[in-house]
Amino acid sequence: MGRYAAHWDVAQPPPAVRAPEGGRATLADVQALALRWAGDLGRDVFVTLAEQGIVAASEGRAVHVPGVRVEPPLDVTGAGDAVLASIAMALGAGADAFEAAEIGNLAGAVVVKKLGTTGTTSVEELAAMLARM
Repeated sequence: MGRYAAHWDVAQPPPAVRAPEGGRATLADVQALALRWAGDLGRDVFVTLAEQGIVAASEGRAVHVPGVRVEPPLDVTGAGDAVLASIAMALGAGADAFEAAEIGNLAGAVVVKKLGTTGTTSVEELAAMLARM
């Protein structure tokens, strides 16, 4: 489990990536910081960007994995938990960080379509969401 380390939610950016004078960090800023953290920690780093997807940093690369487009109505309850659980499941099953981020995005897309249900998803639902893309 030692290679699984860091997650940061861009909705609460740490001071290291806050742009001056209240501006917003760019995707390039987020990728650079994720890459630095991955190098410093020697572990995969995942930065969730809500509907914009995930930045995954591993093995000297930081890649933006775009989110899966879903149409309203949406309920985001439990989506972040499902994303992180799916990333952990994928890594535990042998996926690399970038594959795990793709699976996490699929899980988030499944969960937000479940109105009034806290974040659950199944392998079959992930496969169905992938087939729709």
